Amino acid sequence: MRFGQEPAEGRAGTDVEAVRNGFVSITPLHLDLTAYEVRDRLAKALA
Repeated sequence: MRFGQEPAEGRAGTDVEAVRNGFVSITPLHLDLTAYEVRDRLAKALA
């Protein structure tokens, strides 16, 4: 159970299915909040 709810269904190809079958599930995270357009315009204006 999770937070008082029924367990989630383990549909094929999901993290839940992998964990229920004894595998480790890894989710790649990438957090890049750079505003590349603004950065490039600013660099050009200051050059």
